[in-house]
Amino acid sequence: MSRCWKSRPCRPAWIVVFAWTAWAGALAQERSGDAASRGRALAQRVLQAQETSGFQIRARVVVGPEEESGPGPAILQVRIVGRRDKGATQVMHQILFPPALKGLAVVFEQPGTGAVKGFLFEPPGRVTPLAPPLMATYFAGTGLTLEDLAENFWLWDRQRVAGESRAGDQACTILESRPASEDRSAYTLVRSCIAPEKATPLWIEKMGAEGKPVKRIIFETAGRKSNEPGYRAAMVVETDVPAQRTRVEIVRSQRGITISPAEFTIERLKGLAAR
Repeated sequence: MSRCWKSRPCRPAWIVVFAWTAWAGALAQERSGDAASRGRALAQRVLQAQETSGFQIRARVVVGPEEESGPGPAILQVRIVGRRDKGATQVMHQILFPPALKGLAVVFEQPGTGAVKGFLFEPPGRVTPLAPPLMATYFAGTGLTLEDLAENFWLWDRQRVAGESRAGDQACTILESRPASEDRSAYTLVRSCIAPEKATPLWIEKMGAEGKPVKRIIFETAGRKSNEPGYRAAMVVETDVPAQRTRVEIVRSQRGITISPAEFTIERLKGLAAR
C-alpha cells in the first residue's frame, strides 16, 4: 500500500503516469520536429552546394558488369548541360555515343517549387512530355531512371535527419527524404549519407514500394581525373539486376559558365541529332 505524506496531498498513481507519459510524448515530438527542421535545412544546403549559373559535363558511362570474360559492358558518352535563371533550373542529359542512341535526350525543367516538367526527345523528332509513368523508365539502358536523373527528392518537404554514419573513412549525416502523395515518386524513402562540411552526398539508397532497398548510388574517385576541384569524379549505381550496374565517370566539367536557353529547345536537339 502506498503512503502519503501529511504535508502534501496524495496523488493517484494514474495521474503521475499520465503526466510522465505526456512529458515523454512532448519531448519525443520536440525531438522529431527538430530532426525534421534539421533535415530540411540539410537538404537545402545540398541544393545550395550544387547551385551555379550554368554547367557542362562530359561523362563516360559504363553499363553492365566489367569482367574480362563475357560480352563486356556497354559504353556510352553523355553530355549533361544545366542552367539556372531567376530560381528556375533546366538540365539536359544527351547521348553522344554510340551511334544507335545518338541524340537521345531528356530535358528537365524545375521552376523552384512544384513538380518537375520537361520532355524526352527521341531522334529524329519524337517528343514525349514527362509524366509519372515515363519518369519510372530507364534512360538509355542504364540503371538510372528519369526520376533518378531529375534528383527532385532534395525538394520534398518531408526531410529528416536520422543519425550519423560513415562512408569508408568519412563521417556523414543520414538524411531521410520521404515523398508526399502529390510527389508521385516510385520510391517510398530515400536515405542519403551527407558529408557535413561540403554538404555533398557520399552515397544514396532508395527504397521501393515494400520499403526494401532497390537502388544504391555510391560516389567515388575515378581513375580519370576531373579538372574541377571538389567534384567527385565517378558514381556507381547498383541494383538487383547485375546487367543494370552503371558507372558514370566525369571526363570534363565546367561550372559558372553561361548556357543559352536555346540548348534546351527541340529545334536545337533535332540539329544535334542530325550531325
